Amino acid sequence: MSFRDKIKELKKREDTVIKRAYADTPEKYHCFIRLLEQNQKVAGKQFDISDDLEELGVFPYKNGMYLRLKEPYVVVDGRVQMAVDEAIEKGETVEIGPPEFHEVSGELLCTMKVKTARGTAYGTAKVGVGGMGVDSTNPFENAQTSAVGRALAFLGYGLIGTGIASAEEVEGAVNGRKQMQNINESNSTEAEDSGQKETIEGDESVSDWYTLMGARVQEKDGKKLWIIAVQQGEKSFPMVVNPEIDFEAMNLQKGEALEISVAKRGNTYFATDIKRARQKEAV
Repeated sequence: MSFRDKIKELKKREDTVIKRAYADTPEKYHCFIRLLEQNQKVAGKQFDISDDLEELGVFPYKNGMYLRLKEPYVVVDGRVQMAVDEAIEKGETVEIGPPEFHEVSGELLCTMKVKTARGTAYGTAKVGVGGMGVDSTNPFENAQTSAVGRALAFLGYGLIGTGIASAEEVEGAVNGRKQMQNINESNSTEAEDSGQKETIEGDESVSDWYTLMGARVQEKDGKKLWIIAVQQGEKSFPMVVNPEIDFEAMNLQKGEALEISVAKRGNTYFATDIKRARQKEAV
C-alpha cells in the first residue's frame, strides 16, 4: 500500500466512525457528541508532500509525518441525560454519588457510584491537583465528573465505538500530551547553549509564585540541564533551571508551590533561584 493510499484509508475510516456514531445515537443526543482531534504518526521520517495530502491533514513533525484525525466521543452530561431519560421512561430514578476519595501509589483518586435503570456501576478518576485547564481551578469537581462518565460508560451509556472514555477525559489527555510536547520542544537550542555556562546571565531576576507542572532533564557534554513547566494563574510556560541549582536534590513534586526568581533572555525564561513556598503562601 502506498503512503497516499494509507492516508486515504485512514481518512475513510475516520469518516465511517463519525457517521456510525451519529447513526447509532438518537438525534436528540447528537448535540452531546464532540469530535476531538488527535494526531497519528503515519511515517518514521519526514519528506515533502503534495498539496492534496496537506489538505487531508498530513504534516511533518520532529522525526516523522503525522495525520490529523477526528474521533467522536460523548460528553458526560450527555451520558447523564441518556440515563435520566431512560429512568423516567421506566418509572425509575438515577442515583449518583457521593464521591469517595482514596490514595493509591501516591495519587489521589475519586470513585463515584452510579445507579441507573440498567444497574449499578462504579467509575474512578484521578484528582489532578495542580493540573492544567479545569484541574488548575476545580480538580475535585473534574475528577467527580470524569468518574461519573466512566461509570455510565460501563453501563453502556454513550458508547459509540471509540472506547469507554468520555470527551472530557480524552480532551484532558490530549491537552496533557500537548503540554509535555511544548515543554520538550520549547527553546531547546537556546536552552542547551545557555546550559553550558557556569551561571545564567539573563536580565534582572523577578521573584514570584508558581506551581510546578512537570520537569525533564537534558544531558549534553556530560552536564545535566533541567527544564521545568510551571503555571501561574491560567498561564503555563517552560523555564530553564540555572545549572548551579541542584534541582534533582530538591525532590520537588508536581503541583508543589514554588517561589522562583525568573530572568528572561530573548524568548527563554530562566529560573535563577527556586524555593519551596510556605504553607500560607502556596499558590
